[in-house]
Amino acid sequence: MHGILGPASIPIVTTDSFPPNTPFSLEPLISDPQGRILGPRRRPITVTMPRNAVTIWVLPLLASFVWAGLGCEGERAHLDAVVIAAQNSTRPQITQRLVSEFDQGNITFEATLIRAEELLEAGDSNATLFAGAVLDFAKAIESDLPKGGEFELFWRRIGRLAYNASYDAFERQDYEEADTLVLAGPKRWQRDSYWIAYPNHEILVAYSLAHRGDAKAGIRLLQRRTPMPDGYEEAIDTLVEIDRKLLRQRLRQGIEAEQDSDEIDQGG
Repeated sequence: MHGILGPASIPIVTTDSFPPNTPFSLEPLISDPQGRILGPRRRPITVTMPRNAVTIWVLPLLASFVWAGLGCEGERAHLDAVVIAAQNSTRPQITQRLVSEFDQGNITFEATLIRAEELLEAGDSNATLFAGAVLDFAKAIESDLPKGGEFELFWRRIGRLAYNASYDAFERQDYEEADTLVLAGPKRWQRDSYWIAYPNHEILVAYSLAHRGDAKAGIRLLQRRTPMPDGYEEAIDTLVEIDRKLLRQRLRQGIEAEQDSDEIDQGG
């Protein structure tokens, strides 16, 4: 179990990480409560009025609190239904359900993001599936999301959701799912300021490139960062060794293919 936000923790990968049945060790994260979008602060207004007028403004105020509470409960119920349905759904199906609920005004993206963070932190079995759907959901409604620089923490939370979900997938050695999560969501969070703040995510991207057969691209990705953050040199050394093993594997496959071809020719 780990938190959702926090200081950069560096994933540890052995040089045999990507062949089948190879253990993956990733360090836990530390929780950080910052980054949630809050509405604008309303300046308190002081008004002097007669005592007999108190009920005129108190009752509507109480009613507004009641309606707000009912609204939150309704939103939670809708999200609960989506999470339950996720057990027998695909990621695109969950995404479409979230978009539909959003379009109908039943849920907000903020509440959905919080739910995805909570599921990951709780170690829920469907956490990465739901997180991936939330990241796809964010991409689908990107035009409705805040764009100003004052919302930088909000966008970093989306980036951290992508990191934490892919981190969990790597820990389970589900590299295919990790590849689909590590850069998921709108590209807005993928800014230089984010990579500098969270170098662990950039290392995970490099490992993902290696898993997809392009360790050299992962090496180039990390080498371009100057000054080089802690952990980069070790990660590059690991990627170099992975690249060597991938090359030897390709050469071996090429030789075997040629031998098979020769045997076919001789048989003909």
